[in-house]
Amino acid sequence: MEEVKGASKVDSFDGYIPIKRRWARIDFSPQQLLVTRMGFCMIFTNMTEAHNTLALKNRNIEEYISGFVDGEGCFLVSFTKRPRFAAGWETKPSFSVSQNTDRAQQILVIQKYFGCGFVRDGKTDNTIKYEVRRLDDLLEKVLPHFEKYPLLSAKQRDIDSFKKICVLMKKDEHKTLSGLSGILPIAFNMNASGKRKYSQKDILNFSKLQMKV
Repeated sequence: MEEVKGASKVDSFDGYIPIKRRWARIDFSPQQLLVTRMGFCMIFTNMTEAHNTLALKNRNIEEYISGFVDGEGCFLVSFTKRPRFAAGWETKPSFSVSQNTDRAQQILVIQKYFGCGFVRDGKTDNTIKYEVRRLDDLLEKVLPHFEKYPLLSAKQRDIDSFKKICVLMKKDEHKTLSGLSGILPIAFNMNASGKRKYSQKDILNFSKLQMKV
C-alpha cells in the first residue's frame, strides 16, 4: 500500500482516532494500519464486533437502526440545474443520517449494516454524516429495510414518498417533462419546512425552455 505524506503508522487499532481535532481515515493492510488526514472510517471485522463496540450485543440491530433514523435521519430529493441534461435538471434522491463526532460509532455501524454509501465530515458543524445517493442502493438495500422495519413517526410518510420517486426514476420518468411534473409535487411535500433554492414553477419553466416545449 502506498504511503501518504504526513501519515503515521500504528501497530494496532481499537476504535476511531482523532488527529488535530479531525477524524483520521484508517486504511488496513495485513502489514500495517495507515492513518491519514483525508477523512475517517472505522474498521469492523464483522457486525458482531460492531455490536460489541456499541453495547448492542443483546439488541435488535434492525429495530435500533430504524429508531435511530426516526430521530436523526433524512430522506430528501433535490434538484440541481444541469443544462446538458435532457430535462435541464438533475434529480438527486438522498438518504442521510448525521451525528456528533464523539458518537461516530453509531453512524459507522449503520453504514456497515446497509453495505453501501459513504461517510463524510459535516460541512458546517462538528458532525459526521452517512449518506446514500446511488439509486440502485436506495431501492435494493435501504428502502427494503424500512418496509420491514417502518418508522413510528410521520417521517415514514416521507419514506413512502421517497420510494415513489425512486421507482419513477428507475423508469427514467425524471428525464421527461411529464415525469418531472409528477415527481415535483411529491418531492416538495417531503420535508415541507425545509428551504429550497428553486420553486416547482422555476424548475418546470426552465425544463420547458430546455426541451423547447
